[in-house]
Amino acid sequence: MGLTGPLRLAGYTAILRVWTHRVRYATPLVAVLLVSIVALVAGWAEPRFVVPTAQFCALAGMVLLWAGFFAAVQRQNHPLPARLLPGQLRCLREVTVLGFLAVVLPSAWLLATSPLQVPGPAALILSALACLLLAFIVRWPWLWVAGWVVGSSVAAWLPVGIKAATKTRMLEIYEDQPASMAAFLLAMAGLTLWHLFQSGGPGHVRSWKRHAQLRNLLKPRIGSVSQEATKQAWFAGFVDGSSRAFSWLRLLWMNWLIRNARPTVRSVMARAELTASPQTHWAATLGALLLIALGVAIGLTVTSMLRADGMVLGGIVVQSFAFSYLGMLMGPVAGATSSILRRRREQALLLLLPGVPRGQALNRQWAARQMISHALNWVLALALVLGLQALASHLSGSDTSMSFWSRAAVGFAAMVLPMGILQWRNWSIESEPTPTRTVLLSMMVVGGTAALAALAGSRPFLQPAYLLGASALITLLLVTLRWRSINRYPSFWPVGRDV
Repeated sequence: MGLTGPLRLAGYTAILRVWTHRVRYATPLVAVLLVSIVALVAGWAEPRFVVPTAQFCALAGMVLLWAGFFAAVQRQNHPLPARLLPGQLRCLREVTVLGFLAVVLPSAWLLATSPLQVPGPAALILSALACLLLAFIVRWPWLWVAGWVVGSSVAAWLPVGIKAATKTRMLEIYEDQPASMAAFLLAMAGLTLWHLFQSGGPGHVRSWKRHAQLRNLLKPRIGSVSQEATKQAWFAGFVDGSSRAFSWLRLLWMNWLIRNARPTVRSVMARAELTASPQTHWAATLGALLLIALGVAIGLTVTSMLRADGMVLGGIVVQSFAFSYLGMLMGPVAGATSSILRRRREQALLLLLPGVPRGQALNRQWAARQMISHALNWVLALALVLGLQALASHLSGSDTSMSFWSRAAVGFAAMVLPMGILQWRNWSIESEPTPTRTVLLSMMVVGGTAALAALAGSRPFLQPAYLLGASALITLLLVTLRWRSINRYPSFWPVGRDV
């Protein structure tokens, strides 16, 4: 028996209230960020770029809106209410389909009126498939990795004839009945979304437990994840093995520090830094970078040996990996708080070691090491990016130094370097960061990167050397202004004790 009349409307309102509560801070900040990007382009770029930028920002806002909406509604699909509350499951499904249509139709209109000039039925198909794919990723997060790895591998290794024949056949089907095909795919997408919500059976209970374990494992918390939760996670072995593989350099550095331990401030602080924040240590970042670079090099070698167009394909792959390297720089900045808060017990024990400074002396030592580690990670990642871009130009036979992605990589580096100052805060009162703050920080960097990449093509003073030089000067200025406050804060360790 389902809900009717006012009861159904009340059910819709309750579902939407949960969603609006979860995004009450993120939505206005994202809107301000997108409007700021449009205003920046309007003030600095040519007038012909303003409307496309506004359309791109509107599409990005639609994507983020749909992702947050579907995640909030999917989170309410608990096995017990789905089985025991009459009409609750139907309300969830109906709200999701209505939200899907509310996002797809404006997105299709934006695509049709953009400089891409996508025909109306094709724009509707692309919008529907994009929203459906995003819903799949939210519902099954492992599809994000599997889709990139498997999809790129299949696309790279399929014969050119098969890919061309598939594309031709799809175009023939679309051109035969474009409106009918768009309507059919839109209906199928809505039906698929309808059935993504489960009705409370044993399979639903198992699925809910798996998602709860995933959230428990990935959720940043002050204490470490319980042994029982870690053992129950089906991917715990894979996570543990991957963590050890990517931490090879950090383990080597730790063993070297232990063998050469001395009761001096430098030796003690080096060991304390590694113990207090192992995940964000420079050795962890550098080890991961070198391991990924080795995998890319092996893949390029095999591809160039087995495929005739392997060199061109390798150039494209290397250029895409070059930009992803810089993304790792956000890890120490965005994840520093959670990593350090999880090790408050270790910090309390470290204060008992002979030679560990106290009070403001500890603050100065730790703050200096944080900034040095951030700058070292930045220099190493930027050097790898520039080297990989040069390799991509050599493999593809074309100059990629002035491409959009190359400018975006430089803009990203320019945005990330001053962010190291965010690690200088009053750690004695620091609390656990909210996921919204981390997401907004990443979005601000991505938005600024896109704006700098778009403007660098037409503004001579935004060339790579000038951008990086300005970023370094801004960082030095922020360090100079912020250093005085380090001496006024209470002792940083153990962190969060005065919350």
